[in-house]
Amino acid sequence: KLLMLKEFYLTAAGAALIGASYLFAHVVHAHLLAPLCAVLAVLVLGGPIIWGAITGLLARKSNVDELVSLAMLAAVLIGEYLSAAVVALIMIVGSLLEKYTAQRARSAIHALLQLSPTDVCVVRDGHEQPIPQEEVVIGDAVIVRPGERIAVDGTVMRGSASVNQASLTGESMPVEKHSGDPVYAGTTIVTGMLCVSTQRVGADTSLGRLIRLVHDAEQSRAPILRVADRFAQYFTPAIILLGVGVYAFTGDIHRAITVLIVGCPCAFILAAPTAVTAALGNAARNGVLIKAGALLEEIGRISAVVFDKTGTLTTGQPTVVRTVPAAGYTEHEVLSWAGSAETYSEHPVAQA
Repeated sequence: KLLMLKEFYLTAAGAALIGASYLFAHVVHAHLLAPLCAVLAVLVLGGPIIWGAITGLLARKSNVDELVSLAMLAAVLIGEYLSAAVVALIMIVGSLLEKYTAQRARSAIHALLQLSPTDVCVVRDGHEQPIPQEEVVIGDAVIVRPGERIAVDGTVMRGSASVNQASLTGESMPVEKHSGDPVYAGTTIVTGMLCVSTQRVGADTSLGRLIRLVHDAEQSRAPILRVADRFAQYFTPAIILLGVGVYAFTGDIHRAITVLIVGCPCAFILAAPTAVTAALGNAARNGVLIKAGALLEEIGRISAVVFDKTGTLTTGQPTVVRTVPAAGYTEHEVLSWAGSAETYSEHPVAQA
């Protein structure tokens, strides 16, 4: 995934130029090549930041890119090319980490998409035929066999089966489905066979709404991110004024530029979106769906959690913990017969 990001190559090139500049200055003592490499690093790494500052100013929106750009340009003006390049590198690395984390979070959506089969067996004109999932329409009779995932939301027309609905409900034990019962896309038949009358397809199914829920959660902004925006809006002019004040008081341009560089709130601006996105993605991969980033902050204020339903806090793997045989039979005999009867069944109780 990193290799697909343009920022990865920019960061690698800029870091290489910074390393070369340091070597030319302190090891090889090629004093002409050292500043040249540093300036190239500033152009490679700082270009996108400066462009972001310009677009922000044109849109009349103050952001942290303006402060970083000013610090880099000021460092270049006084000949501190390497310092300017390092500031740009720190910002670009932070942005790269944020995008990479966002991509990892989006992989949770792709994992949910895998719950839906690509081909579906439907009955049309009295014959079973496999068709792509996208071609299933409301009213189609869908045949689902053991081990297959249900592709639509609908009602059982005929057949009976044990259906694993853990992907939607968290219930570890399969639910028995018979004629007239509802079934949902993304769930799996453990044993049995069903003929399902299609009622909802695609994005309208329970699985489709679940995918949309995760996607909307990743796009939402937590309150702390809005605070960060307001913080940057007032913080940037304040640091600029402080830098001007330091220069007016001391007459030392290096001190003034130091204020600009140190004042860049890189960690505060980058940490919040990275943490929120990573948390949403990691939670989704572990079966926990959070509707919005704002709820993550609310979770931090929770002191007690009440669960009102059994079956959602188990491992989903039943085990035999005790055998009580009838008179005249041994525990070993009962287990042996039960195991023989369930050898070819995929039901969780049979597996236990």
